[in-house]
Amino acid sequence: MQQALEQCASQYQDDLRELQQLSDHEREKLQRELRETREQNQAVKAQLQASHQRALRVLEKAKNQELKATEERLKKESSHSLQMQHQAHRLELQALEEKAQQELQGEQERMQAQQALLLESLRQELWEQRAACSEHQKDLEVLQAELRALGSSGRRQATAQCPGDSEDHTSTAEDGGGPGPATSAAGVPEQSPGEGCGLWEENSQLKDTVRRLRAEVEQHQQEALQLRDQRRLLEEDQQAQRAREVEMLHQEHRKEMQAVVADFSSTQARLQARLAALETELKDSGEKPGKGASRPEDLQLIGRLQTRLKEREDIIKQLTEERRFHYAAFPSAVSHRNRSFSFNPHPGYLTPSMKKKKMEEVPSRVVSVPNLASYAKNFLSGDLSSRINAPPITKSPSLDPSPSGGRPYKPTQSLDVKTATRTQDGDTAQPKEVQQKQGSAHQEWFTKYFSF
Repeated sequence: MQQALEQCASQYQDDLRELQQLSDHEREKLQRELRETREQNQAVKAQLQASHQRALRVLEKAKNQELKATEERLKKESSHSLQMQHQAHRLELQALEEKAQQELQGEQERMQAQQALLLESLRQELWEQRAACSEHQKDLEVLQAELRALGSSGRRQATAQCPGDSEDHTSTAEDGGGPGPATSAAGVPEQSPGEGCGLWEENSQLKDTVRRLRAEVEQHQQEALQLRDQRRLLEEDQQAQRAREVEMLHQEHRKEMQAVVADFSSTQARLQARLAALETELKDSGEKPGKGASRPEDLQLIGRLQTRLKEREDIIKQLTEERRFHYAAFPSAVSHRNRSFSFNPHPGYLTPSMKKKKMEEVPSRVVSVPNLASYAKNFLSGDLSSRINAPPITKSPSLDPSPSGGRPYKPTQSLDVKTATRTQDGDTAQPKEVQQKQGSAHQEWFTKYFSF
């Protein structure tokens, strides 16, 4: 009985040694297969990284081309809109100038008509006064001729009424100094001095009238000169008023531009603060376990904020172009420009944030994209972990810690292990198709994030 037990124990020990040898052989084989699998995984990882880098370069190139095309299109649209606005502004200024010129021309015509009527009335009055003066002069000449005729006839009558002897005449002339002929001559033209005085008074009145008329003519000429001066002053006032109106329009336009620029700066600052907060939230949520992916609401909000920021940038570019066109069209308005915008060497850098963006030359929509390196790392690690875990390694029944591991050795189990390893080799021979599928999914993800 004891010998049978010893034989059975020795037999069991022999079986155990065989099983240990078989397990050692299988362990070495499994370790070799594990090393080969690791090498294959490393090669697949390198290929995935290379394809990932190529996809990144292709997407970056496509993104740059699309950005350039978008910038050119926006520049063309902004230049076209600026030209239209500039043309509308120029037409408005031309309309204002034409209106002011029409008003000035109407006022000039009205003043000229008034002055023409006044001058015509003055000429008519002057002609009437000249005609009256000529009539008075004719009457004066007639009266003077009558006066001379009366004086000559009186003298002739006085000489005719003295027929006495010459002695009496001489004696009387010596005694009385010739009162006889004087009295006789005075007796005949007794009424002629009164008539001569009346004529002289009328002549003096006519001269006074002529002097008064000349004074009135001079006064009317002075009034005409004053009217000309008033018209010139009125034209100057209208020109100054038109210049003030144009300057007021320019100032209002500049104030509107400054208000829009200030609004854009404040909105841009708020949007940048919001984007920074969202980026910090995204980073914090990315660092937390199980929350690496961005929420759709955050992505939509970031997209809307980036769209608004892009619209604001387009508006400010349009305003800067319009300002440059405006200063090019009206050089006199450059002296009245705002000092807050005049010390910038770059016309497009209206705010520090825009200058920073221009210096970095990074589009605003790329800022809020999740970290590509972390995503690639997670993607590759997840891919490799899935590939490592995909083909499970069939354990040998000799290594199984279950209670059934103590059963006697059966050759069919080794055959099952060999078939399982062969199927594993067949499964690992398909990395290329999986790589292509994952590369296409990765490219679709990048296209989704970098599409405009």
